[in-house]
Amino acid sequence: MTNLAYSAGRTGTTSAAAAAVASSARWQSALLGSALLLAGALVGAVTIDAAPLAILLAPAAALGLWLISRWPEYGILGVLLYTSTILSEEQLPPLNLGVGSLHISDLIILWLFTVLGFRIIVTRRLRFRRTDLDIPVALFIGVCVIATLKGISGGEIPADSGIRHLRATGYLVIYFLITNLIRDRAQLRRFWIGVTLLAVITAVAAILQTALGPGVPILPGRVEALNTQGLTHDEIARVIPPGESLIYLALILGVLSLAARKGMASTLRTWISTGLLGIGLILTFRRALWGSAALALLTALPLLPRAQRAQLLRAGAAAAAIVTLTVIGALTQAPDSELSRSLQATGERIGSMFDPDNYRRGDRDTQTLEQRVIELEYALPQVMPPSLLGHGLAAPYRPCLPLDSMDCSSPSYIHNGYVAILFNLGVVGFAAFIWILVGTAMGGLSARRVQLASPARRLQHRSQQIAPSFDAETQRLAVACSFAFIGLVPALMLEPYMMLWHWTPVIALMIATVQLCKPTALAQPQVPKPQRLMPIMRANTEH
Repeated sequence: MTNLAYSAGRTGTTSAAAAAVASSARWQSALLGSALLLAGALVGAVTIDAAPLAILLAPAAALGLWLISRWPEYGILGVLLYTSTILSEEQLPPLNLGVGSLHISDLIILWLFTVLGFRIIVTRRLRFRRTDLDIPVALFIGVCVIATLKGISGGEIPADSGIRHLRATGYLVIYFLITNLIRDRAQLRRFWIGVTLLAVITAVAAILQTALGPGVPILPGRVEALNTQGLTHDEIARVIPPGESLIYLALILGVLSLAARKGMASTLRTWISTGLLGIGLILTFRRALWGSAALALLTALPLLPRAQRAQLLRAGAAAAAIVTLTVIGALTQAPDSELSRSLQATGERIGSMFDPDNYRRGDRDTQTLEQRVIELEYALPQVMPPSLLGHGLAAPYRPCLPLDSMDCSSPSYIHNGYVAILFNLGVVGFAAFIWILVGTAMGGLSARRVQLASPARRLQHRSQQIAPSFDAETQRLAVACSFAFIGLVPALMLEPYMMLWHWTPVIALMIATVQLCKPTALAQPQVPKPQRLMPIMRANTEH
């Protein structure tokens, strides 16, 4: 009787599970059909007045939507490709909707949010993943929207300029896509392989642009003759592609990866990719990014395990020896060659970072720091005391000056990122930014603590199934992204990276990866093992 009752109960449970699966399948079919009908209606509406080429590309677009629906990490990589590599969203044509326009990156982001909502509705056990930085990131974006729309409605901000700046800062929403659509180690690995590949491609393109010279621009962004302290090098190209942000981040990750490589093949690949990224960052001649990368690596170095720290120091010594021999050989054997002139210009650029004359006030309006000081003289009186929500993005704060371009109308750009946040977003936006900064730093430190934990403690983590994918690779990702963001702290005094369209997707990538790589972020719910009731029942019947 007991066995029959158990079998009946088991059959009932199986039937209930089958019914649940069938119900879920019906929901999936219904939602999928609705999504296909909606997509078909949108495609039909768009292609009524579309060009024949756009109609021919429709199957490729449909294939791309299916691809990023199946593997969302490729969709996020598509946004990075469009905004932060060798492409420029300012030059690529948008999709006109009559009342506005959408860029390809906007369409990808909207589709990814649709995929996320569809998965949450269909998969009952899937929930919106909450992280420690959900509130400050949402608050930062929300203040941008409210303050900017308020400025537009009041006539203080031109509508087109405000919407354009709002789109740039709005790329921070990628944070929620990364933390919710990347759910396992395989996705995370594919995603970061793609990020590194995009960064290396951008660095190679920058090297090629330098070889061609400033007279043959092939990249968007700034391609110009190098000018340092009033000395112009017409034959040396300064290349600042939109992907400088990816190069900066991938370089820090590559250097930290050298500390953990053991195999000869993987070490050689890391050396080559890191070398290309280093050259790409040097060719930007961005002194602020040079200093930020050095600060990030020097800050992360003491936090590495002793063996990895020693290996990284040996790699650094070898790289320094190679660079020194190359410089000496070029300057002595071919002092008039293009390589020698480039090395001399790089040395002058580095030396200017330690020249005290560059940090003194004067009458040289063409100096970079002098221009930023003039901006602060106009901006600081308007942020002291700061308002609650600020004036909004693209709000003008000073008249046109001789240092501006000829087409100046209402200057709104503030190079100092901290002052820009206070002026545009007020106290609430600045507090949200500080919250993001502190939370990202704490996330990197927590990854470091797990990395240095004792073997017994790691075994305890494994037994509790806290994070099966939290291995050395994810630890390295968390440390690299955390300290890459921390390294931007001094550079923010020179550039408002939190508001630049080619930087905000990468910043969202940094802070999201830190949260994703926490020991509990990828935890799998512990399902209780089914009790073995049959032997117990048999024992009871025997007695």
